Amino acid sequence: MIPITSSFRISVKTFFEKDFRANLREAYKIEVPNTPQSSRDIGGIIRSIIKTLWQEVDVIELDFQNEPIASGSIFDELAKLFDEYPKEEVKRRLRFVNVDEWDQHLFLHLAKMRLEDKAKKVLEPA
Repeated sequence: MIPITSSFRISVKTFFEKDFRANLREAYKIEVPNTPQSSRDIGGIIRSIIKTLWQEVDVIELDFQNEPIASGSIFDELAKLFDEYPKEEVKRRLRFVNVDEWDQHLFLHLAKMRLEDKAKKVLEPA
């Protein structure tokens, strides 16, 4: 088991390789039950992995290896973490490494939209 104070880096490029399920199993000891059919599926898998790893590590680094992703679906799935965890916790525990500038802006835009929606739901009468 990884100590709770450590960080863990995931190469996002791994998810776009032909046999990424075997690579994840070998490199990260993570099982992915189904083959993704879309970018949204890939984003959902990454989000699930992050949520699982947060039980064991403090910080998750997503290394984009300077490869542009340009997928709103992937970044929206990552922005869903703001629906599930407090804003400050996500900001502290999720780090993007070697990310394309436009991808960073896309993620920030989608995260802001999710946070605004979350705030509206809190203010709505039950």
